[in-house]
Amino acid sequence: MKKTLFLLFFSSVALLHAEILKDDTFRTQLNNWNTPAYWNGKVSRERKEKQGFLSLESTEKNGQTFARSLSFSKQIDLYPEYKIRMTVRVEGAGTFLAGLLFYDRDSGSPTYMPGEKIQLTGEPRQYETSIVLAKVPRMVLPYLEINGKGNALVESFRMETVAENNASIVSATPLQIVKSPEELSTAVFETSMKDREIRLFQKNKNLLTEKKAKTDASGKVVFEPEKKGSGIVFLTASAGGTSANSYADIMSPAEYAATDELAKKIRLGKKIHALVIGDSLSDFYRGRNYVDMLNFWLNKYNPGKFSFRNAGVGGDFLTRVEARLNGMTNGKKAYRQEMYDCLFKESYDLIFIFLGQNDTYVTRSKNFDNPRVAPTEQEVVLRRVLDMLGKNSKAKIVLISPSPSNEKLFLDRLASLKDGVEMGMFGARKHVEAFDAVNRKVCADRKLDYIDILNPMRRTPDLKALYVEDGVHLSNEGAQLISREILRWFAGGKL
Repeated sequence: MKKTLFLLFFSSVALLHAEILKDDTFRTQLNNWNTPAYWNGKVSRERKEKQGFLSLESTEKNGQTFARSLSFSKQIDLYPEYKIRMTVRVEGAGTFLAGLLFYDRDSGSPTYMPGEKIQLTGEPRQYETSIVLAKVPRMVLPYLEINGKGNALVESFRMETVAENNASIVSATPLQIVKSPEELSTAVFETSMKDREIRLFQKNKNLLTEKKAKTDASGKVVFEPEKKGSGIVFLTASAGGTSANSYADIMSPAEYAATDELAKKIRLGKKIHALVIGDSLSDFYRGRNYVDMLNFWLNKYNPGKFSFRNAGVGGDFLTRVEARLNGMTNGKKAYRQEMYDCLFKESYDLIFIFLGQNDTYVTRSKNFDNPRVAPTEQEVVLRRVLDMLGKNSKAKIVLISPSPSNEKLFLDRLASLKDGVEMGMFGARKHVEAFDAVNRKVCADRKLDYIDILNPMRRTPDLKALYVEDGVHLSNEGAQLISREILRWFAGGKL
């Protein structure tokens, strides 16, 4: 089991060999394509044989004739030598191309990176082009263009990274937590590329430094970090269009000492393997989120005693968890079913369930009422989920309360919106508290332990600091708080 867990940890910190940045069928995402007022062209959304299309028709202005539209894509860290492939299904007339709007990391200014040009002949055709990055961008946005006189009807668009020859890199160094930059240790990366030059990046906030090293005959490379930084430090190895991160969390000495004192109280008499079921608060920032912090502290004074499988899925809510445990929803494979593949082929001692953000989501059009999972449904589904987990595992089940989110951020946003403009809200107090109450009721009925993070987070002097800009996902400080509350549960001898 230990070997399997080791590989699971690796997979959480390595980028996929080919990561989809945008898979747009145009049927549901046409509104994500926009044309700034200062660009030429008539851009519209059309339907043909029940299929949605993006229409581009060039216009002339200031001596230039073209039509152009851009969109957003999934934003990941991109590095030199990354190849970005775009595949388009298109018909029309004129010169067509897809390209990238490359935003410089330092200046923020955009640069056009056009792909290969093709001539449209009126018949539908598959277009493919690839662009290789030479620098680290702040972000890249895809665009589609008719260059010169012409028009295009775009049926589909796909954007993905492509690694050369199945190149792979994984980090062999789990999260480091230290109290000063001077304590930063080396990070080891294992690659499929032997005797190959690798780019090594150290990123901390807005600072980025780069150096190069060579892998040894087995493909291993050692990263000696610079002794500087605060908060989360990214140590990245990149080559061949793929990369992997190792992370270090530089805490303040006072916070480190307080958490360390708590970790010292925990003694694990046997090896503990835990399963985490959750939403994006567990799924995002893998390698450095609250689960990884917990892993560090539990193993610091109990080396080799704690391991985990993080089965968190961004966007999850109770009914979706139940569907994935069943393997199907409405006769189809459940959303991201692969996250639960072979779930119970591992033996667990603990199962943590941490949900609530998406369950309590509400919208303005429904007067911020009617949460996605109503309390009555929550109780019924939660009991069924607990029954399924109990049937498949003898593990002790522990529920974690919902996070409060930064409700004020959403209320301030609402106050700035015109009447009738739709808006979604996370963290509405009455719905979060209703979700919490149902959790507590079920835990009391079933004699399950409950870890309260809701009230400790609300008591924090600066709640905003516990979240990133969206007010929902956890900042480094928010992850630290949750890991400490779970450590407190372990220290209380509840295991």
